[in-house]
Amino acid sequence: IASAARGALQRSRICLQYHLNAAQKQKQVAPDTKFAAHTFKSVSTNALHRLGQVNTTDGRFEEAASHFEKALGVAKSKNDQASEEKAGAMLGIAKGLMDFDQHCAALLGSTGGNAGPAIDDDCG
Repeated sequence: IASAARGALQRSRICLQYHLNAAQKQKQVAPDTKFAAHTFKSVSTNALHRLGQVNTTDGRFEEAASHFEKALGVAKSKNDQASEEKAGAMLGIAKGLMDFDQHCAALLGSTGGNAGPAIDDDCG
């Protein structure tokens, strides 16, 4: 998280992926324990959500949406409504941002390049 705050988004992605992989390995080592399952789900939800945030910041909206979808699935599986709502909201934002430039171009194209203030405020 600190590396993302400093703008080192690739480093942040690598660290978060490492944590996600470590949680998966821990679950494989002790697959039948409640502790391993709970830890895996908690770490997965948090890591996937953070990966989505980092990718959104970096403009990688499709990757971000994929991470938020996975976080949503994990949150649902552990009946964590707060995480589910958070992941769902972020998923909607990431999907909205995927097409935002095309949406702005379409709005500008439909006005013949003579965009009014409302379009400039939305797509400026």
